[in-house]
Formats: sequence, structure tokens, C-alpha cells
Amino acid sequence: MYLSHKQILQLIIPLFLGALLLFFQEDIITIMHKQFPKIKTIKKSKIYYNVNQYLKINEEMQTYDMVSQKMSKRKDTIRWVVTTVLSQKKSIQNRKKTDVKKQQDIWNLQIVFPKHNMAIINSQFVYKGSIVNGAKVMQIELDSVLLKTNKGLRWVHLFR
Repeated sequence: MYLSHKQILQLIIPLFLGALLLFFQEDIITIMHKQFPKIKTIKKSKIYYNVNQYLKINEEMQTYDMVSQKMSKRKDTIRWVVTTVLSQKKSIQNRKKTDVKKQQDIWNLQIVFPKHNMAIINSQFVYKGSIVNGAKVMQIELDSVLLKTNKGLRWVHLFR
């Protein structure tokens, strides 16, 4: 079996070009860089920083969404209770006046720092185990704090 000149050239040319590319690859790369504009490279650390920033923002958005969902559920519950209570005709005279002890049992949750397990109740910084107005802080959640009072456990919420 004999090969024609054309077939021999078709077999040898790819080998010859491959050898040329192997020996002159640095020169070819240099020429290519000169011919085409350079693409701005981004350092890996910058990419990691941007990804971390995105993840932090995403986590904060999820926390906000969860808190706002709880708040809307709580508002719906409060509306239901108010409409139910108001539909029953109870006169204002039948309601007992609040005494001084009950006014001392009022806790106003102003802000919660769940990452630091800290909150501000009645303008006082509290942690788990702290005592505020005679109640012990048992648990701190995203939008509420569990207090142990002399009457039992009570949740104090950010949004009423």
C-alpha cells in the first residue's frame, strides 16, 4: 500500500505544527497578548470578600423576612383578639383598675441583638440570666425575650 504525496503531507503537517507550537509557545503567547486586549483579572481574595458580603446581606434579609412574617402573624392574632374582645359587650366599669404592682410588671423590649445574645428592656442592657423589674431573662430570640416572673414564664415581643 502506497500513500500519495497529498496523503503524506496531510499526516506530517499536524505533527510539524504541533512541534512548532511546543517549541515556540512562549513567543506565541507573547504575540497573542500584544494582539488582543488584556482582560482585567480579579484577585481571589476580592471574590471571596464579595461572596462573604453577599452571604451576610442574604442572611440579614432572611432574618428580616422571618421577623416581619412573625410580626404580621402577631398583628393578625392581635386583630382577632381585639375584634373578639370588643364584640363582647363588657362595660368599662367592670374592668379592674391596675394597681401599682401590675405597673411594675411592665417590660418594654426595645431592641434585640441575637448574635450577641443580648437585648435592651426598659432602657437596660440584659443578657441571659439578667434580672429586670423582678423578672429573670431565660431566653433571647430574634424578636422576643422569655422572662421568668413570679407569675410564670412570659414572652415579651419587639412588635406589639
